[in-house]
Amino acid sequence: MSDFALVSSPEQMRDGYLCDLFAANGSVADLDDLKKRVAAFCELAKHFVSTIPGNRYTGEDVVFEPHSIRLMIGRFQRDAFGVQRLWNELGQRSSAGEQSEARTEELKEQILSLGIRVGTPKPRKTRIAAVFSLWMCVFRPVSLNYKASSDDKAAAMFSAAVNFWICRMYLSKFGEVLGGAAFTEHIKRVAHDFTYRDVSLSSLEMLYCGMFKPTPGQE
Repeated sequence: MSDFALVSSPEQMRDGYLCDLFAANGSVADLDDLKKRVAAFCELAKHFVSTIPGNRYTGEDVVFEPHSIRLMIGRFQRDAFGVQRLWNELGQRSSAGEQSEARTEELKEQILSLGIRVGTPKPRKTRIAAVFSLWMCVFRPVSLNYKASSDDKAAAMFSAAVNFWICRMYLSKFGEVLGGAAFTEHIKRVAHDFTYRDVSLSSLEMLYCGMFKPTPGQE
């Protein structure tokens, strides 16, 4: 469990789990690192439940699919931060004299020509959020149990709602995010689209760019 679980404030705990889940450093190939990210995702989903008015659900109503969570996190980390980690590795090899700077730059050009999803070592926060949403839409690793969902039409969109909430909370760490009445209507449409429509990285990034005003220097 994250060290952030030791603090008393729910907001501090939430932000700590967001840091764990979206951390650019580390590697999901490391089992301890992966476990920390999986635990962070599960705690964030439960935290989301606690924000729903009227105590509609409890944490015990949430069902997690461990294999889908691991796949989602692996794809997200690869796409969002893979280039950044590779650039760091190439830089370390160049600094150690294992390869020339010219060779390093040549390798970078070859890598970027492969058409990878996030071809930059410094992706925008909206791109990072979009990559997360994309893979969560694909794997849908969280749902509600039968008792909580059998008579609730909105339960089918629970994973989508968690998805959007996590990304909104992530972006809010770096600037202002759409809120109020407009947000309430916005999330209903987004949850529907995340559940029933095909989404793309570009459309997701447009969505987040349209609702996020970054603090200068936090793009």
